[in-house]
Amino acid sequence: MYKKKSSIIAAMFALLLTCSLVSCGNKNSTSTSQQTSTHVHDYSNVWSHNETQHWHDCKDSSCAEKKDVANHTFNWSEKTPAGVHKDKVEEGTCSICNYKTTRTIKETAIHSYDTSKWLYDENSHWHASNCNELDPAHDVMKIDEAHHSGEWTTKVEANYGVDKVIQRDCEVCGYHEEKTLEGTKLAPKTREIEANIPELTYNGVPQPVDPYLTMTNNIGGLTVEYRKKGDNLFTNNVPVNAGTYEYVAKLKGTDEWLEASTYGEYTINKDTIYISDGPYTINYVENPVDNYLEITTGTIDTNSISFCVAAKYNVIGRASIPTSELFIRFAGSINYNANYRVAIEGKDSFELVVLDASPFYCGIQDVFKVGDNTIITTKIVKGTVKVGDKLFVNNVYKEITVNDISKNNVKLTSATIGDEVALKVSGVDRSELSRGDIISALNTVKNYDVFKATVTLLSKDEGGRHTPLTNGYNPTLSFTDTFSQFSGKFTFSEDLELFMPGTTEENIMITLDMPRPLVINGEFNIYEGGTTIGRGVITNLHEHNNLYLTTGKCDLCNLNKQTEVSFTDLKFTSTNNTFYANEYKYYLLKMVKSPMANYVYYYDFEISDATNFEFSVYTTSGAELTLIDGKSYQCTYPMQVIMRVKAKKESTIGDCTTTITRRSVKVLKN
Repeated sequence: MYKKKSSIIAAMFALLLTCSLVSCGNKNSTSTSQQTSTHVHDYSNVWSHNETQHWHDCKDSSCAEKKDVANHTFNWSEKTPAGVHKDKVEEGTCSICNYKTTRTIKETAIHSYDTSKWLYDENSHWHASNCNELDPAHDVMKIDEAHHSGEWTTKVEANYGVDKVIQRDCEVCGYHEEKTLEGTKLAPKTREIEANIPELTYNGVPQPVDPYLTMTNNIGGLTVEYRKKGDNLFTNNVPVNAGTYEYVAKLKGTDEWLEASTYGEYTINKDTIYISDGPYTINYVENPVDNYLEITTGTIDTNSISFCVAAKYNVIGRASIPTSELFIRFAGSINYNANYRVAIEGKDSFELVVLDASPFYCGIQDVFKVGDNTIITTKIVKGTVKVGDKLFVNNVYKEITVNDISKNNVKLTSATIGDEVALKVSGVDRSELSRGDIISALNTVKNYDVFKATVTLLSKDEGGRHTPLTNGYNPTLSFTDTFSQFSGKFTFSEDLELFMPGTTEENIMITLDMPRPLVINGEFNIYEGGTTIGRGVITNLHEHNNLYLTTGKCDLCNLNKQTEVSFTDLKFTSTNNTFYANEYKYYLLKMVKSPMANYVYYYDFEISDATNFEFSVYTTSGAELTLIDGKSYQCTYPMQVIMRVKAKKESTIGDCTTTITRRSVKVLKN
C-alpha cells in the first residue's frame, strides 16, 4: 500500500515538474533559437456536461480541448406517475456524470375508453375514448386499432359485362365490405354478318339489304346506312332508284356480344320495258331542231312516253341500231331513263328505217307476172314508197298504183332509199315494162337528152383504156342504180383535146340518142366492149332553148334532132319510124318556089298512123304554119320548115311513117 502511494506521488511530481517546465498557455517559444516545445494538457477531473454529453475540460481556461467526451447514459426512474389526462414523467440520472433531466412519456396519460363497441371505417376498427368531458378535453383517441380480418366469399360471380364481386364481415368488428375484382368479367363473344343480295330490279319502292343479311344474332340492334357509289356520306335513306349503292350494316355491341359490321355493294337494275321488234319507220327530218328521233310511243304509270334514239340516226335509209341506244322521253320532269331501259325480246338490235322525203325515184331491175299481178323488182335510189302510192313509169308514160311491198319475202308498209324490194303494181301490163324503165313520183322527173357530168377514166392498171379518149367518143352508159343502159356521145370543152386514162374531167357534155328520164347526181359506169373503163356522175341536166320543142334544134348545146328531107321522085318517106315514149321526130324541109311562072308547088304532109300520132309544121323561127285541109301548104317563096311528129299520148310507143310529097299545080288566071 505504501509503495503504491509512493508511486503515485512520484508520478504527480514528475507531472508538476513538466508543467513547470512548459506552460499550457505557451505552446511555442518566441525564440527562434529555441526548439518548439510540445503542449501537455492538464484536464480537470470534474465532469462538464450539456443536455446530451459530458466530458473533462482542460484546466487552462484558454484551451478548448476536451477529453472523455461521451453521450449521457441515463438511468430512468419514475418521477411523477401518470394521471388522468397527465402523462407520466420520468427522471434520468447520467450514470457517469450524474447529470439529471426529465422526460414526459407521451400517451401514458390515463383515459376512459368504451370497449363495449367497435368503431370502424373501410380500413380498420378500434375502441374510442369517452373521456372528452373531463378536464382537459381532447380529441377522440383510439385503442386496439387493427385492420379488418376474415374470410372473403363470393357475392356475384363474374359474367359478360360484370366483374366478380367478393364480400366479408370482419370477424372482430363485424364490418361488412365488398370488393369488385376488376378485369374478371367474361370477354364478349364475336359474331358475323353475311350478305347474299340477289339481282334487284327497280320497282318504285325502297329496297333495303336487311332481308338479305344473315347474322349470328341481332342482339343490340341492326342499323344499315347507304350511299350511292361515288358519294361521300352514308345516310339511313334506303335506295329506291336504279343504280349501284354501297352499304354499311352494323350490329351494336352488348356485354355478351362484340359489335359486328359488314360493307358491300349492290345494284338495283333498271326495269325493262319491252317494245316490239319493228322495223320502226320514221320520216327524215331536214335540219332537226331536237337532238332525238321519236320511233314509237307508250305509257308508264298512265303517263304517255316516247321511245327515242339520238338524232345522229337521222340518216336516210335502213340501219341496224343497238337496243342500248333506245331511251325514253316524257313531257314532264320525270327522268324515266334513270330507272327503265328499253329492250326488244330476244334481240340486241332493231331495224330503223328513215324515210327519204325526196321525190321517189328508181329503175326497174326486173318485171314479171304472177297470176294477174305485175311484179316489179327494184332498188330504191331516192325517196320513199308506201302501199297505195301513185307512181309514174316515165319511159311508157303510165301511172301505176303500188298495191303491195315486200323485202326478202316480208311484207312492208313502206320502203325507202337503199331498199331492194318487190312492188306489186296495177295500171300497167308486164309487156309494157322493161328493165331500166324509170319509176318516179308523179311530175318529178323530166326527160333529158343532154347533160353534163364529172367523168373519171380508169387507168391502165385499173383495167381501163390504154389510150386516151377523143372528142365525139360514143360509149355505152350504164346507170347502175336504175339498171338503165344507153349510148351517149361525149363532147369535150374547148381546152380539152385528149381525155387521158387515170384522170378526172369535169363538165363533159354527153348527148343521148333520145331523151331519157334523168336526175342530178345520177351515177353511171362507162362500158367499152363489155369492160368498164370509167365512171361518172351527172352534175347538170341541160334544158334546151324554147325553139327546140318545135324545131328540134337547140342553139345552147348545138343538139340538132332534125332529119333533112330529100326527095326521090318528088316524094320523101321516113325510114326511122319507131317512137319511144315522149319522143318527137323532126324533119327539116327546104321548100322551093316553082320555077315555072304559071305553076305553084304544093307540099303535102302525111303520117301513117293518124289515130295515135299527130304532126305540126313550123318555120325555123317557131311559127306554126296553117295547112290546107290540115295537110298541104302552098309555097310562094323559098323557105325552110320543120315537120314535127309526136304521139297523141305521151305514153305511146309504136311505129309511124312520115311522108312528104311535092306536087306542081298550074295556076289559072282570070
